Amino acid sequence: MSKKIKEATIIADPMTHIVEVKRPYTDKEIVAYSRIMAEAIKAIAEKGAELKAFASSIKDEIAGQESILNDCAARVNMGYEMTPVTCFVKYDGKIATFTNKETGEIVEQRELTEEEQLRLTSGWKDAEQIIREDSKENR
Repeated sequence: MSKKIKEATIIADPMTHIVEVKRPYTDKEIVAYSRIMAEAIKAIAEKGAELKAFASSIKDEIAGQESILNDCAARVNMGYEMTPVTCFVKYDGKIATFTNKETGEIVEQRELTEEEQLRLTSGWKDAEQIIREDSKENR
């Protein structure tokens, strides 16, 4: 038997066989397959870029949700939040008492700082203005 014969299939006539033999591609066929390969490479590159963009988008969405999760967890762990409240201020010597204008609740009572006391005694008549100025500087 010839080395070129890979497989033989017997058909209805016992004297006829189908034999597969090696046939080199023509230049035209090679060019055609090359074009198909080039199109496949281009499609793979495009799909790869789409995949990267999609993965990046999903990562951004996950990061956004993680940020929300971390923020809420920190709030729950802390158990409170600081919110600005408009207050009346009453001065009694060196003590300032801050009362919520809406609820009437005393929200803070503290001793005036030395700077606040100095300002009050050196011509600043509006103690509320002094405290506002100090609050702005400490932000």
